[in-house]
Amino acid sequence: HDEMAKSILITTSEKIIRETELEIEKQIQTLSRMRIIESSLENYASALIVQSIEEAIELSNDIDTEHL
Repeated sequence: HDEMAKSILITTSEKIIRETELEIEKQIQTLSRMRIIESSLENYASALIVQSIEEAIELSNDIDTEHL
């Protein structure tokens, strides 16, 4: 997308957040749109920890997103 694209990770696991961040850092180095992706992630990305899958579903329904 573009520099204003929103990315939201909703999970019950801090481990998944850490692993996702590491994988993004690894993959971003090979992408031609690296600067755009970095800007988007820096300004519009979030990682949210919830207590249950049900809470994750409820939260995702409350967030105004184009794609889930």
